Amino acid sequence: LERLAAYYAAMRRTDADIKIIQNRYKATLEIHGESDPHAEAKADLEFHMAIVEAADNVVLLHVMRGLFTLLRDSISFSLDKLYTKPGVFQSLKEQHNALMNAVIEGQPELARQAAKLHLVYVGDTLQKISDDEEREKRALRRMSPFSEEPDFKTTKS
Repeated sequence: LERLAAYYAAMRRTDADIKIIQNRYKATLEIHGESDPHAEAKADLEFHMAIVEAADNVVLLHVMRGLFTLLRDSISFSLDKLYTKPGVFQSLKEQHNALMNAVIEGQPELARQAAKLHLVYVGDTLQKISDDEEREKRALRRMSPFSEEPDFKTTKS
C-alpha cells in the first residue's frame, strides 16, 4: 500500500502537500539525537502519513490510517528498535530523502521504487534485530548463574 501511496502522491501532490512532506521530513531530522526513539518513530510515521495524504485517495487514506491505528503499538515498538541501532538512522534518512524527492519531483515510478527499497530495508533490518535478540536470549539461557564459564581449552599431556 505504501508503494501505491508513493506512486499516487508523486502524480497528485499539491504545493501544500509538498510543504507538509518537507516539514515532516525535517521533523524526522530535528528530533533525531534527542535520545527519544519513540518520538523519532512517531515523526517517521507522520512523514509516511503525509505521503499517503498527498496520494489524494480517500480509500487508501482510510485503510492506511486504520492500519497505523490498529498496529500503532507494534509499529512504534519496531521503529523504536530501528532508531536505537547505530547507522540505521543514516540509511533511513537517505531513503526518506529519496522518497520525498521522487514525490516532490512528480516521478511516480521512482517514488514507488523508493518506497519499495525503504520497506525492504526496514523489514530486513527488523528481522536482523530480531534474530540478534533471539541469539542473545539463547546464549543467556545457556549460561548458568551457579557456575563459571566452562574452559574449552584442551591441554596436551
